[in-house]
Amino acid sequence: MTNGRDFHSATLLPSGDVVIAGGNSFFSISSVELYNQTSGTFTGAGSLSTPRHFHTATLLPSGKVLFVGGVNEFSGQESPEFSVLWSAGLFDPNSTVLSSPEAWVLSASGTPPLFLTTDTVWAETLLTAEG
Repeated sequence: MTNGRDFHSATLLPSGDVVIAGGNSFFSISSVELYNQTSGTFTGAGSLSTPRHFHTATLLPSGKVLFVGGVNEFSGQESPEFSVLWSAGLFDPNSTVLSSPEAWVLSASGTPPLFLTTDTVWAETLLTAEG
């Protein structure tokens, strides 16, 4: 990896490449890398809009990867501070473009959240697990 990290996500793409996103290296990081299993090389693939670790990464039927939630750890005045993230990012491996939905509609009463953008309503739904 070009950036050492832990608590990141690693998602296997249909092409055999692996998308590695976010993570923690003392503080949350936003970089995204692609690992090519054939050549054994890592290449930079952009940045998440918000640094995060402990997030989910879901391969969607379209081949895109959806990053949701997590924690952002950043330098505080006296010690590290944390914020829980309710935001999302979408990675398109065909264009290596990261985008963020313009609206994140939170659900109530355990119903799945819905992602909206100005031009698309994402058809994929997210499942929430209740323990």
